Amino acid sequence: VTTYNTSSYFLYSNEGTVTVGGLARGRSNVGRSVVYQYGVVTDNTQPIRAAGLAYDCGGNGQLYWRLNSEGNKAGMWVVGSRGFSWPNRRNADYSKFYTETSTGHVKLHSSADWTLSNSGKYNTGSGDLWVNGASVTIDTSDYDDPTVGHVVTLNGRVKTTSNANADAVIVTGCGTVVVNTSGTSGSLSGNDRETLFAAGTSLVVTNGATLKVNAGKKILGAGTISLAAGTTLALQSTADTFTEAEIVPVTPPETGVATLKIDGTRLLCGVDNTICRLSDLPEGYVLKDHLNVTGTALGGRRCKLKAVEVTENETTVTKLVANISPIGLVLIFK
Repeated sequence: VTTYNTSSYFLYSNEGTVTVGGLARGRSNVGRSVVYQYGVVTDNTQPIRAAGLAYDCGGNGQLYWRLNSEGNKAGMWVVGSRGFSWPNRRNADYSKFYTETSTGHVKLHSSADWTLSNSGKYNTGSGDLWVNGASVTIDTSDYDDPTVGHVVTLNGRVKTTSNANADAVIVTGCGTVVVNTSGTSGSLSGNDRETLFAAGTSLVVTNGATLKVNAGKKILGAGTISLAAGTTLALQSTADTFTEAEIVPVTPPETGVATLKIDGTRLLCGVDNTICRLSDLPEGYVLKDHLNVTGTALGGRRCKLKAVEVTENETTVTKLVANISPIGLVLIFK
């Protein structure tokens, strides 16, 4: 299903069901073209379902989707296996999925494993998925069967401009969101200039979901990665340990236990392995009561966690440090 050079609604969901078996594709080769994919008009409005959304823009046109709503209603989409993509590399000034609601947020459900592609536009200052003045929920559970989890891979950048108190990006469901951004650095402002995934003010992992950050990938912004009880933060260790300075601080759950899964190169024994930065912990907070550490990098060995304060660039930061104990020698006496 394709629309050309339009600034009106392409797919419109009232209280009925809109299903697209293939790609919902917006095409433009002239000037600026904005595609409004739906209008959410009542609380009973159904999500639009499609195998994926696609840009197809030639020349110097400006094309972007608005995943927004009417009034204060939240926008919704059920994303299929073809995800969000850009079929053609082009010289468009803008290449982004743009979300904007006044007080609500956009929710992206899943009906398959899907990917947010990288647009290939290094100067896309707003990111590939730009959440403006709102928040976005990525639901990894299957829309029709919430007991089935899907993998959502972020090869493109997510940029948020929500206010300081907002949960800008919420990862939920029983599946996994993988941060696997790649490509040339963009024109994101200030400290975000080299950011390939910008978390905005807060990236919340909740409802049993897993957030996996592949080695060398970045999550920057003003907020934290906030873990709820029962969720998992999966990181990768390399020969150069972790790129802990490249992600926002982690906030463990206030109550209950989250899992820190570390795969990759085995961690050294008897040394302090810096895993990530931590947000300010409340007085008396005991890390081992709230973080369960597992993964192949431990190699079945015991792990002791501690929070260490260090000074970097005249600023005091807290780091999560793991000290690995070797597997003990077992003697059997007969």
